[in-house]
Amino acid sequence: MAAGSLAETETQLLLAERFGYTEAGQVEVILNELRSIAKQLQALKNALNLKIVVDSNPFPVPRSPFPA
Repeated sequence: MAAGSLAETETQLLLAERFGYTEAGQVEVILNELRSIAKQLQALKNALNLKIVVDSNPFPVPRSPFPA
């Protein structure tokens, strides 16, 4: 959801620039910030996916090497 909102914001900025509501320099500064946020968002997504994989292990404590 957040990635979609980020893309929508980028689209709105590019349209505002194209139609002359903003200057290219202003839009470029904001687009750089959006790219930074996109990287942070992807890093968060990757970390959460890794946590799901680790937490889904049915044996959180190492098993004993001795037979049951």
